[in-house]
Amino acid sequence: MLKNTLLITLLIVSFSSQAELVGYWTFEDGLTDSSGNGYDGVVSNSNTELDILGTEANHYVNFGDNSIALPMYYDSEIESLGLSIWFNTSYSSPEYEYDGYDKDTHVYDSAWTSYINSSLIDFDRSDYYSLVVTGNGEIMFSYSSKASGTWDLYDIVAEGDVAYNDGEWHKVNVNYSEDGGLQIYVDAELILSEIYTGYIGGVGNTRYGFIGDNSEAETFNSGSNNLYYNGMIDNVAIYDDAIAEEVIIDSYAAEVSTYYDVPLFNAPSSLCLLFLFRGRKNRGSRMRHAGPRTRDIDN
Repeated sequence: MLKNTLLITLLIVSFSSQAELVGYWTFEDGLTDSSGNGYDGVVSNSNTELDILGTEANHYVNFGDNSIALPMYYDSEIESLGLSIWFNTSYSSPEYEYDGYDKDTHVYDSAWTSYINSSLIDFDRSDYYSLVVTGNGEIMFSYSSKASGTWDLYDIVAEGDVAYNDGEWHKVNVNYSEDGGLQIYVDAELILSEIYTGYIGGVGNTRYGFIGDNSEAETFNSGSNNLYYNGMIDNVAIYDDAIAEEVIIDSYAAEVSTYYDVPLFNAPSSLCLLFLFRGRKNRGSRMRHAGPRTRDIDN
C-alpha cells in the first residue's frame, strides 16, 4: 500500500466549493511536492541530513537540528487558507504556563519562543502565519493582518481535552475564511472556532516558508530562526481555501490506520478525491515558486 494516497483516491465527496491543493509533501519521494505545482523542498542546512523514517507504506520526517525550506512565498493578502498536517512530538517546556501571553489580546511578549515547539509550518507570524505546538501541548495558530488599517498580531491558542505533546500521532487542520472564520481541528474534532478578523498579511513583505522552523526569509532558504521543531511531521498540505468539514472527518478516518494499528474505517458512502487536487488557481493568496519556474498561481 502506498501510504494513504491510494485509500484517499477512493474517497469522493461532493460539495459545492472545493479547496484546491497548493502544496503537498508526503515524504514518500523525498521532499517532492506531490501537488504537481513543483514546490519541492530542500534541507535548510546543507551541512546536516534530514531523517526520513517509516515503512514501505508510510514515510515521515524526524526533525531535530534541521528544517525544510519551501520554494514558495507570500507577498500579498491571504483571504482564505486551509492547512492539514500530521505530527508527533514529546517536547514540553516546564516554564510554559502562559508566561508572557495575554489571552485577551492573543499576543505573546518577546519571550514567546522559549515556550514554543517551532514550527509545524511557518511563513513568519509577524507578516503572515505560523502553526506550532506550545510547550504544554496545545495548538497555536498565529497570524498578522492590516485589514483593520493598523498592524495586528494574533496568537490564537486552542486548548483541547488532552495535551498533544504525548508522543502519539495527531492530525491538525486549520481553516481560515470569511465564511467560517478561524477553525482548528485535531484528530477530526473541532477544538476552536473564532471570528474572521480580515485577510492575513498586508504588511507588504515577502516571506518564504519552512516546515520545522520559524521563517524570516525574504529569499528562498534564508532567514530562519534556527528554532527547530522537535518531533516528527508527515503529510503537510496547504490549500487555497478552507477545507470542508466532511473532508476533514473522512480523510482522518481513511488515514488513521497508517499511524495506528487499528482496523481500517469503512469508506463513507460519499466519496472524495482529497489529496489529488491540483492547485490551478489560488483564490485566497498570491503564493509563488522560487527559481526558474517563478509564477503567480492567480494567473
